[in-house]
Amino acid sequence: MKAKKVKPVKKPQMSLQEYLHKLFSIPVMGGRDFIPLREVTHLDLNNKLLIINMCDLSTLSIDRTMISLNELMPEPHFIMTHAGYIVNLHYVRKHRPGKDGIGLKLSTGKIIPISDIHQQAVKEALDDFSLHILPRPNKI
Repeated sequence: MKAKKVKPVKKPQMSLQEYLHKLFSIPVMGGRDFIPLREVTHLDLNNKLLIINMCDLSTLSIDRTMISLNELMPEPHFIMTHAGYIVNLHYVRKHRPGKDGIGLKLSTGKIIPISDIHQQAVKEALDDFSLHILPRPNKI
């Protein structure tokens, strides 16, 4: 069965300089919490709550949909890998796509799945985001 194409979402573009200084404003009881965007490793859904995961392994739960947050997360730093996951590409350490692959492994050790419909978009985002070291040519 052929995977469906993901409909592109118009997302804000953000330079690295902006990304390093931007705060994620989270409404909480009695006010707001502010988290540096650069500290968010990934977002995932758990029992209909959106969990914001940080690099210090702390989490914050909010009552929002994944789609609404996906539209806010700036490119090229964040990408949706699955209906239940958005990943900060700065924390990706391994990419193992395909049916036997793990998906993405983050620097925190967290394994993030990649759905079939997001495979190509994730590959392209990682290609655009990375410097590539080519394999050594075979010596004759």
